[in-house]
Amino acid sequence: MTAVIVCHIREYVGHLGRWHLIPRACEKLWIPQMRVLVRSILGWCLRCKKLNARKTVQQMAPLSRSRTIIYQPPFSYSAMDLFGLIQVKHSRGTAKRWCCLFTSMNTCAVHLELVQSMNTDDFIMCLRRFIDHHREVSQLRCNRGSNFVGAE
Repeated sequence: MTAVIVCHIREYVGHLGRWHLIPRACEKLWIPQMRVLVRSILGWCLRCKKLNARKTVQQMAPLSRSRTIIYQPPFSYSAMDLFGLIQVKHSRGTAKRWCCLFTSMNTCAVHLELVQSMNTDDFIMCLRRFIDHHREVSQLRCNRGSNFVGAE
């Protein structure tokens, strides 16, 4: 019963916290171990938790040197990855294809190349097309996929 009364007073006070709720509740009635009761009520109230929560600060790792170079042409520092299985219409049927995604590290530009299969040879041809299109590629980052390791 006392918890219901304290909850009503908490609604009336406007979820302002323990130091506003206890004096307002003591005006109406005397409850033994008032602070323990108020702490438990505020512990399960979601609105009070949100209002009294600490602000979080996003932690971010420092950017690498290749991402902060300003006066470089696009795709001079790039990252790449393969994705897919894409069904492509080929003559009267369909064919399985994959896509290679190249991302410029300093301008966030995107270049897509179609890959015939997950073979190392097909990936090397895709990489050659990319390098022919963007001449000034000085660094290329990727994960340790089997076709990337084979192309190394």
